[in-house]
This record gives sequence, structure tokens and C-alpha cells, in this order.
Amino acid sequence: DFKKALQALEDVDVNDTYVSVYKLGLQADCNSELGKYQEALDLYLEAAEKNENELTTPTFLFKAGLVAEELKNYEEANELYTRIKGNYLNFSNAKSIDKYIARTKNRK
Repeated sequence: DFKKALQALEDVDVNDTYVSVYKLGLQADCNSELGKYQEALDLYLEAAEKNENELTTPTFLFKAGLVAEELKNYEEANELYTRIKGNYLNFSNAKSIDKYIARTKNRK
């Protein structure tokens, strides 16, 4: 149950940089699953910016882009996907990022 997971995550005190980033990402995942897309977007962006690196930043930017699309904010989604393409060439979905860029560009 995602509500219980959110409550459990709120009680977790994390001092480790990477774990705290994943905590934010998990909270965003739960909010997304509950249909709370704006909250999810805000948390994904916070997770992406917390400790910028080649692994977590593009992952959470990508998830933020998907949620921005759910909110029909195609311009923001396009900016996030374009940022991934320009800055994170080793991102696991880098080969398919162009389709997300094209999809959101055409829906602006």
C-alpha cells in the first residue's frame, strides 16, 4: 500500500547522501502511484538536484518528465528530456530519449 509506504518513508532519518536521494525518489514514486502527480514531480526534481551525478540525476529527471506529461505540462517534460540528452549521455534510456523529446515537442 503506497500510503503506508509514504508514512514509513517520512519516519526514516537518513544522513547518507545517496540514500537520502533514493528516499525522495521513493516518496515521489508513491505519490505518482497515488495519482498525486504534482507532489511526485516536485519530489523527483528535488531528488534529481540533491546530489547531481550520472546515475540518480538523469533517472529522476526522466521520471519527472513522465509525470510532467501526466500533468499535460509538455513543455516542462520536453525541457527535462532535452536536459538529459545534453548532459547525461550514459543514461540507460539515452538511446530512446529522442522519442520522448519528439513526443513532447509535438504536443506543446
